[in-house]
Amino acid sequence: MGSRDSVDVPPLSDSPWFWVYLFATGALVVLLLAGPRVISRQVQLERNLQARQRAAQVVAGQQPRTPLSEEGHPQISLTPLYVVLAGLVAVGWIGLWWSRHRLRYASGQSALADPDTSQLSQATTPRSPTESTGRAHHNH
Repeated sequence: MGSRDSVDVPPLSDSPWFWVYLFATGALVVLLLAGPRVISRQVQLERNLQARQRAAQVVAGQQPRTPLSEEGHPQISLTPLYVVLAGLVAVGWIGLWWSRHRLRYASGQSALADPDTSQLSQATTPRSPTESTGRAHHNH
């Protein structure tokens, strides 16, 4: 039985960092898979807006000067979303690792600092020689 058996670390799902990491990773995967479709739709919406702007300029007697969006290169990109989600994934992972590491370290240190509170030390090491012989006589 190692010292890890006696450490009471809460379940992984109790950590808010786990949920930040999980949902940010899921959102990043969805964005990576749906990104090309979203970009295509964004270019379409931008072209519709630009066509209305150009039509209004023609009606006003002006030369249209609104440039049209190119396919695959919208004016509004998904790059900020990728950056934010990647940052959340990194922060979530670091927070999860740090909190789990800190809990394990704190539990390990408390077991070493006070042997009376450690379940492992109570189960395997008698407190005094008379107690160990006393227990042996009571068990027979």
